[in-house]
Amino acid sequence: MRRGDYFIKLVTAVLFLAVASYIGLYIYNAAKNPFQTVPAEAGEYSSSVKAHGYIVRSEQALPGGGGAATPAVGEGERVAAGALVANVYSGLRALAQADEVRALRLQIEQLESQGRTEAAAAGAAAARAAAERSLGLQRGAFDEIESLRLLAESAIFTQMPAAADALPALRARLDALEAEQTGRTGVYAPASGVFSSFVDGFERVGPESIGSMRTPSALADAFQYAQADSGSVGKLITGIKWYYVAVVDSGAAPELAVGKEARVGFTGARRVSFTMRLEEVREPEDGKCVAVFSCASGMDSVASMRHSEAEVALDSVSGLLVPRQAIRLGDDGRTYVYVLSGGRARAEHAEILGEFDEMYIVRDDAAIGSSLRVGAEIIVKANDLYDGKVLRK
Repeated sequence: MRRGDYFIKLVTAVLFLAVASYIGLYIYNAAKNPFQTVPAEAGEYSSSVKAHGYIVRSEQALPGGGGAATPAVGEGERVAAGALVANVYSGLRALAQADEVRALRLQIEQLESQGRTEAAAAGAAAARAAAERSLGLQRGAFDEIESLRLLAESAIFTQMPAAADALPALRARLDALEAEQTGRTGVYAPASGVFSSFVDGFERVGPESIGSMRTPSALADAFQYAQADSGSVGKLITGIKWYYVAVVDSGAAPELAVGKEARVGFTGARRVSFTMRLEEVREPEDGKCVAVFSCASGMDSVASMRHSEAEVALDSVSGLLVPRQAIRLGDDGRTYVYVLSGGRARAEHAEILGEFDEMYIVRDDAAIGSSLRVGAEIIVKANDLYDGKVLRK
């Protein structure tokens, strides 16, 4: 019995030593010749610059002369010169009449729309009934003809909307109200432009003022004191071009290409984005500087906006994602990566396009016959690495 125990302990010790030796040899070989590859993946990287500033354009407040005012056109709607843009009511009775007129117009529009929809449905039902009657005649089902005729007539006459009976009375009431309306004064557009009911008192700060906004403090001063007219019924924005005069970090200024287009995404309550031209980046002040962007479209979308934050997207780059430790500097001063190809290390020139976190983006040179392409095995770690070295994973 003791001899058996001794034998089991001896076998266990031998197995333990064998496993320990294998692990130790593996660790020794890994330390002596660390070898690691990763597949090259396609990637894209784009950076952005945060900005906050003001929208500037040619605009003028429209005086109403006192009283309750209601817009006659929608927010951001383009109007012609001389067009009615708002109504001003001198008393509560006039305002109440205007509210009833608007309610009647809306009700009439809804009933007319409902009538058109139901008439179309009735016509379709009549057409189906007529088609079925025709089929009945063709197959000789004369006992069904009368019922099919009644079905068609019912579709035409009984399905017409009963609500349409109310339309004459509603139209008569509307005509009477419009005839007796008093105390209403119309406000008309002095020129063609975009109407907005949003008046903040900075309508006087137009494009001609941008030249004085050289620094962030000067920009803040320009929009410090509002001069709002309490009697204004809205404003008219004229011209086509509008500007976004914004403050950005001066450290990001070199990344902004003056004269080029950039995507500016506004991040405030109204999230809209535009392709805008960077007109100028001005001198820094306390780590900040003023950038001037311009745009000749989308005026209706920003009619009610003034101060807003934005993300200015810089040019994006696309290529291959390569770990930082895989980039090596050659004797010629150029950067290289080694690709495992056919069991050998192959040195390939890697043009760095951008970097972020622990990765570089390099150019994909598959089009010129390079093995540096999507799916290539990029050698990240290996000892005594050189072009043509035989490697085994």
